[in-house]
Amino acid sequence: YSNYGVTTVDIAAPGTNIISTIPTSIESSGYKIVGGTSMAAPYVAGAAALILSVKPGMPGMHLKHLLTKYASQKGELTGKVANGAFLNASAAVNGALSDTVKITFNANGGTCEPYGYYVNGQTYWAFPTPTRPGYKCVGWYTAPSGGTQYTGSTVVSGARTLYAHWEIGTYTISFKTKGGDGSPA
Repeated sequence: YSNYGVTTVDIAAPGTNIISTIPTSIESSGYKIVGGTSMAAPYVAGAAALILSVKPGMPGMHLKHLLTKYASQKGELTGKVANGAFLNASAAVNGALSDTVKITFNANGGTCEPYGYYVNGQTYWAFPTPTRPGYKCVGWYTAPSGGTQYTGSTVVSGARTLYAHWEIGTYTISFKTKGGDGSPA
């Protein structure tokens, strides 16, 4: 593991003796045993992709939470990475299956991603950004009109539908006249 640091690295992943592809001009078989961060990072990305394959639309901070929560503790990593643990993709995917809930997003006249998966007990962190021509989204609420506003710091507590609330956009139109008084002809 070439990268380490309690405040800079969240999790350790396999990074030594990895069989990787390489140009045949360098190695006739097209494979070589290599190591380093360049080999470890794809393991973490692959584990994140596995989670997203069963729980699409999950925000990045929730992916990170699952990857670090379900990592396997290893004593020799204490003091070297933030949680002293090693990637456990299987446990992280199983955690995604058991710890997450589906949040449905109703754009309420606009458009956005229709749903996402969030980890129960964690804050939302992020929401999809809805769009609606001529309007500005003012937040996500528990009812189509009225209701309680949910923000990134709201704690996820079960599956639900959230509704976008809108305000009409305002526009300023100004005219520049050439020698006239600005009145329509």
